[in-house]
Amino acid sequence: TGAALPAGGAAMSGGASPMVLPAPAPAPVAPPVPVSPVAPPAPVAAVAAAPSDPMAAINPVAAAMARVQPSSTARAAAGGTDREPQAVFGALMRSVIAEVHRYHREAVDEVRKDALRLVDGSGASLPMCSAYREAWQRALNNDWLLRGSAADLAALLRVTYQALAEAFGRVGAEQILQRGLRAAEGLPEARQYSPRRLLASM
Repeated sequence: TGAALPAGGAAMSGGASPMVLPAPAPAPVAPPVPVSPVAPPAPVAAVAAAPSDPMAAINPVAAAMARVQPSSTARAAAGGTDREPQAVFGALMRSVIAEVHRYHREAVDEVRKDALRLVDGSGASLPMCSAYREAWQRALNNDWLLRGSAADLAALLRVTYQALAEAFGRVGAEQILQRGLRAAEGLPEARQYSPRRLLASM
């Protein structure tokens, strides 16, 4: 007869005892990370209002000087003058006189007489009219740098144009002035005051 099975037992082949797996070890728990206290927000500095004048932000010294210096209009009203229009006028007149003397020498005296006759009605100031007359006395050797406002110089240039027109006609006078314009445009002062502005004011 077969052997009796132990109570509650199970038949095992080969007489091996059952394998018991150990229970998994609990995973280590990281300690809580301490929370740093939150710093209060930094105070925001007040933003200064943008200056109404951009130049004041870029160069405050230049802006301050510009505020205390009179404008070109104010200088002209106060009897002051600008150097650039004088240099442009001088270059134009020197070119005109040189061209007339070189190609139409016999017409120089005619142009001078007509200019002196017309200058009193030019609208230029009396001192400028006197300086213009005096410059014609030695026209070819004069630098024609008359000290006056741009308005006075434009009036005297108009007189010169009228005298040229009487001698050479309107087209001839315009051609002579245009060549004088090109000569004046080569001046450094022409970058600050275009000779075309003087002609446009005639």
